Amino acid sequence: MTFQSATLDRDWDLGDRVTMSVDTGVRRQYTVCALHRARGVFEVLGVAHEGGPGGRWVRKLAVGDVVALFGPKADLDARTAGAQTLVLLGDETALGLYEAVNRLRRGSASIRGALEHGAAVNLQTCELPVLAGLGLFPRDEDRPGAALHHWIREQDIHTPQTVFFVNGHGAAVRSLRLALISMGVRGVAIRSRAFWGRA
Repeated sequence: MTFQSATLDRDWDLGDRVTMSVDTGVRRQYTVCALHRARGVFEVLGVAHEGGPGGRWVRKLAVGDVVALFGPKADLDARTAGAQTLVLLGDETALGLYEAVNRLRRGSASIRGALEHGAAVNLQTCELPVLAGLGLFPRDEDRPGAALHHWIREQDIHTPQTVFFVNGHGAAVRSLRLALISMGVRGVAIRSRAFWGRA
């Protein structure tokens, strides 16, 4: 989704979080995945889940609509200078962040990782460049993160020049962070943010 803002200035950056009012008393958070400062335009990615206020808002949104915007908030650094490998572990709610990470990637840094997705979300048809290096797995709604835990156990992903982005369901983020630390990954190499669900 593309938005224009009169407040778009150099304080904005890829990976920043913005909050939008999607219904009376209901707000949803999105990650800035593209910036066009000269035009005052930014882009976010949203998944229109069925039945929720955010999904209804996304489907009704039309060109020219005015949206109440709060932010941006820079609470997770998407820049990865010096990293040789970026490992992305999350779900469909992290697509905006992962697209920002891909756009900020420098040099020959490679992207690997895995994404879980809900039954109603078909990431196989999504044409985001960042998805090319990721494994895509259906999410077990009773155990969010289970496929990601299996993936990290099967991979050789731990090097000193690796940066991990762990995002999505709160409980999955927490358990994956702990699992990575138990594998010897330093906490400073893990950039995590929960987007939904309880930790």
